[in-house]
Amino acid sequence: MAFNIWPWIKSRKPETTGILTSEDQPVTPQYNGTADRKHWDKIKFAFTSGNRNYFCFGHDINIPYERMHAAIDIYRELDAAVNPVYLDSHCKAVDAVLESEKIKTNKKLIEIGILNARLKERKELAISVQIQIKLATVKYFDEIENPFSYQHDYNKTKIEHWAKYADVPTFFLSLPENQYLTTGEELQRSLNTYLQGETLMNLKMLEHHITLLASETSNEDSTKILALQKEWESVFLNWSNNPSTLTT
Repeated sequence: MAFNIWPWIKSRKPETTGILTSEDQPVTPQYNGTADRKHWDKIKFAFTSGNRNYFCFGHDINIPYERMHAAIDIYRELDAAVNPVYLDSHCKAVDAVLESEKIKTNKKLIEIGILNARLKERKELAISVQIQIKLATVKYFDEIENPFSYQHDYNKTKIEHWAKYADVPTFFLSLPENQYLTTGEELQRSLNTYLQGETLMNLKMLEHHITLLASETSNEDSTKILALQKEWESVFLNWSNNPSTLTT
């Protein structure tokens, strides 16, 4: 099954053997955003999602400092095969179980076993669609955001936008340079299934951690951070439940 991903990408060349007039030529969107005009020639059109154009720098070496550090943080997550917040909350959850006077000794071993099993399951996940989408938020930007910085809240809304229109997954998976996303026909056919499975796995881990940490007032900050992580997971879950608008 082959995905026809190009009709919605306005920069593609028309498939015709005839002579094109100026009116027939497709118009590539030009960047007209918040960046200083002296940088506009370094920015190129990438794709359109929901009638909003997205751009990227012509060469990755041009990625600004703040966006580069956002990418580094995501790559660290990729290397560790687990979100650092989840790993930190796992350690705190184990401590909470060991120190709890409400949990009986024999139950503590069961709780720790469940925590480790879920962490191991997360680390052994072969493909993380979430991480790849996060990397895409670093590389691609619209004309509203500042391409020289990286605002996590705004990029969460960017993912919400992509999820709402569900018209970009195959584009990410089929980039010729193959920089950020794992390719393969099976993954293309099953993107939402992969994303849903990963997200539900993360939600189970988060909810377990929140339950164990909620009883300790010393962990209030940790539970707030985990609550914010749940918001991110909800965005990915909504995406996984939204069928792609691309035709096959």
